Amino acid sequence: TDMNVLAFMFDFVAGSSNVGDGSAGSTFYFDEVKYANVPLGSDEGLELAPISVYPNPASDLWTLSNPTLTITDVIVFSIDGKLLEKVEPKGDGTVDIDASLYPAGIYLAKVITTTGEEVLKLYKD
Repeated sequence: TDMNVLAFMFDFVAGSSNVGDGSAGSTFYFDEVKYANVPLGSDEGLELAPISVYPNPASDLWTLSNPTLTITDVIVFSIDGKLLEKVEPKGDGTVDIDASLYPAGIYLAKVITTTGEEVLKLYKD
């Protein structure tokens, strides 16, 4: 059969904080989720090199870069998921995002590379 569903199983260990009971009725929030297109049974691509963002927070310009990955596109979203802009990389493999276009707050950048995608938080001061 064609499987269009990706399922994850998490094993939570309760500590000093409340993590819920792990049931289907519990709500969990995840941050910095990364995935890559990896063939089943392959160890290739399991480690994604981090994409750096500087400065962060920024007032005028964010620069995204990674010396080992090819960034193909960056899509900027507001924190509530509204698409704000799509930015293409410069010739040197970095991506500049004009932070001066946005009011102070938190934004999300979906960085698309040749090996997968990563969502980064951008802070505007």
